[in-house]
Amino acid sequence: MTDLEGNKVNQYSDYKEDFEAIKNEMKELAVKLSYQEHIMVEGRLEKGTIDNKICSMARKGKFDIIIVGTHGVSGQSDLYIGSNAFNVIKCAPCPVLTIPGKWDRQYFTKIIFLVRLISGILEKYMYIQPIVEKNNSEIIIVGLADSNNPNTVKEMVVLVDKLKMILHNKNVNFTTKLIPAKDFYSRILETSEEFDADLIVISAK
Repeated sequence: MTDLEGNKVNQYSDYKEDFEAIKNEMKELAVKLSYQEHIMVEGRLEKGTIDNKICSMARKGKFDIIIVGTHGVSGQSDLYIGSNAFNVIKCAPCPVLTIPGKWDRQYFTKIIFLVRLISGILEKYMYIQPIVEKNNSEIIIVGLADSNNPNTVKEMVVLVDKLKMILHNKNVNFTTKLIPAKDFYSRILETSEEFDADLIVISAK
């Protein structure tokens, strides 16, 4: 390949130099964060498809959580999650925390916990219990049930009551809301705005 003046350009050499430069920046940033926040930080630069590489690293490293932004460089609308974040959620071997680009809060004081009729949903609360304890959070229990099926609504009420008992025994403040609907997506967003929530917890199933 040649430039505008006809000189040969070594793209591989340029790429290699850029890669090494970014790699060094990552390491410097890790050292800076480690010093400022008093935690262990490792800076790594990997090659490969973003979502596959993240999930592969998490699986091999037995990570406890993955944290990603909801949008990348594609400039997608705020109404949709970015494709990389979405794919990470689908393939991740561990919980994934997604953070909107404009989010600037530092505490999770109001947490929406979505309850659906799937196995093990109540056990998943234990994953966020440390967050609740640290932030003295209020839990907004949101039960999701099919409005066209009365039986699912009854089952949801029973399931929500069980979670309420767990939270009561742990001295956690909570509010409950049952959403019998078909369009859960919009109702969840409405509930998040209603309570000014800091975090929404939902099973990936």
